[in-house]
Amino acid sequence: IGTHRGLNKLEIENEKFTAYVPAQPNSNGISSERILSIFEDSNRMLWVGTYKGGLNKFDRDKQHFVHYRHDPNNQNTISGNNIRCIFEDSRRRLWIGTDSGLNRMDRGENRFIQYRHRQNNRRSISHDTVRCIFEDKQNRLWIGTDMGLNRFDRKTKQFTRYKHRANDPRSIADNAILSLFQDSGENIWIGTSGNGISQINHNAEQFNSLHFGLE
Repeated sequence: IGTHRGLNKLEIENEKFTAYVPAQPNSNGISSERILSIFEDSNRMLWVGTYKGGLNKFDRDKQHFVHYRHDPNNQNTISGNNIRCIFEDSRRRLWIGTDSGLNRMDRGENRFIQYRHRQNNRRSISHDTVRCIFEDKQNRLWIGTDMGLNRFDRKTKQFTRYKHRANDPRSIADNAILSLFQDSGENIWIGTSGNGISQINHNAEQFNSLHFGLE
């Protein structure tokens, strides 16, 4: 359980909580008390994303954390220290969304490949604040940002952007993307911030939007 006052582990059998809070600077404790994301990969490694403290890898045997932080002098480090989401794709590649771009972790070399928004490059990611990452059943990678939805082409390393257009009812409902999901009919559902849900068929690039009024 991630809170604004540390990470907690609940042992369900005896309802016992263990709290993990930052210790002294540069120690093996968790790097920040504000937890934004938690993810377990296919190797049962636990990853914890924090606010301002970067990415943490938890070593269950030693009961300590390994820290990955942004270093402005090293382009092979993670691009930012606010870790919004963590995702492992079908190739067992780890993707990390931050407030400063998308990252793919090369676990073999312990380095990060950064994907940043470039103002003059329409094939770059549409915004550096990444809220969600998802892989569909066709193994396509989708990234939700604060400024639209992106589909990533692994071969070309380029992004296709999908944005809301005010006069186009077939465009996505809103540009702030918070969640992604694919149903049993292989339709992708997109949750937005403040303007409802959009749905896209995997064979088309047209969106159907559902708007729900608040009571």
